[in-house]
Amino acid sequence: MQLSAECAAGKLRFTVQDSGTGMNAETLRRVGEPFYTTKAPGRGIGLGTFLVRVFAEDLKGSLILESEPGAGTTAILELPFICHDGERETSSADRR
Repeated sequence: MQLSAECAAGKLRFTVQDSGTGMNAETLRRVGEPFYTTKAPGRGIGLGTFLVRVFAEDLKGSLILESEPGAGTTAILELPFICHDGERETSSADRR
């Protein structure tokens, strides 16, 4: 698993990559739906990705998932950058 973080264009971007089994198109489309899980009963309730997406969107950010069977999964969490003085950093997209 690989984790990286960067700051650019008024956004903090956190990227998590794994080299696991990946997800097929149907699973990738559904992941993030409340209570959707591919785990065995008692191993998860299917709210983790959903809650991260809601958290990101509430902060005007985003959660992007990329995956391919046999090639692992990449999750990208982008959040607006907050300056030390409490003012929100703006990007060119925010100024439109």
